[in-house]
Amino acid sequence: EGDCAGADSTDLSLSSKSHTMSPKRQSGLTKEELERRKAEAQNYMDISYWKHFVSKQEHILEQVTEQIAENDRAQEECQKERHEANKQLHQAQQEVLTLEMRKKVVEQGIATSMTELLQARQALHRARELQEGEAK
Repeated sequence: EGDCAGADSTDLSLSSKSHTMSPKRQSGLTKEELERRKAEAQNYMDISYWKHFVSKQEHILEQVTEQIAENDRAQEECQKERHEANKQLHQAQQEVLTLEMRKKVVEQGIATSMTELLQARQALHRARELQEGEAK
């Protein structure tokens, strides 16, 4: 792909130089000289192509770099949200533990109160039976 976009016309203009040379000079070019000029022209075209290619790659690199920066910002925001969610989860877990401990205390209090109530009823029934037995 010998793209010569952006080529400077003063660098290597083989066609214009060959037309302005005298016929004697043109015929005096050796095969080696022609091969050297051909190689120079190919090198020039290759350099032009690679300059164009690198220019495109620089643009792509800028886009990728911007995307990476945007992804980094999004990841940072996500990490903050995750941290906040973890804090809230931890607080909720602490609250659940506190409520479970309260529940056990209340359950034990209810169980103790029920036991005391049953004992008090039994004592009341015995006292009534004694009163009724004495009244007869």
